[in-house]
Amino acid sequence: MKQLHVKNHFVPRSYLKNWQDNNGKIWVYRTLVNHPNVPLWKPATVAGVAFQNHLYTRVVSGTESDEIETWFDSQFESPAEPIIRKVLSNGRLMREDWIVLIRFLAAQDVRTPIKLI
Repeated sequence: MKQLHVKNHFVPRSYLKNWQDNNGKIWVYRTLVNHPNVPLWKPATVAGVAFQNHLYTRVVSGTESDEIETWFDSQFESPAEPIIRKVLSNGRLMREDWIVLIRFLAAQDVRTPIKLI
């Protein structure tokens, strides 16, 4: 049986990895802190940020399904990965690359928790 994706990232991990430091961490800004001595920025793993458990999980015929998460990956995230690498290395984008990036951007707009509400 296929493993269900429980941690549904509303910002793709493949995108966040572009900001990892040498320790494999990204720096996250805390919007709420409980004390002035708590630093506003903290290191975090890519897997530990920008997700919500079961954000896209649905129940289909009595069984939990992560087909929406799988769809985001296959249709938007995976096709955009090589294009984003091309952008970061100052590569030249072709017309098809722009279409992939626009689709990726549109998917990011609609996949946030607030949009689902």
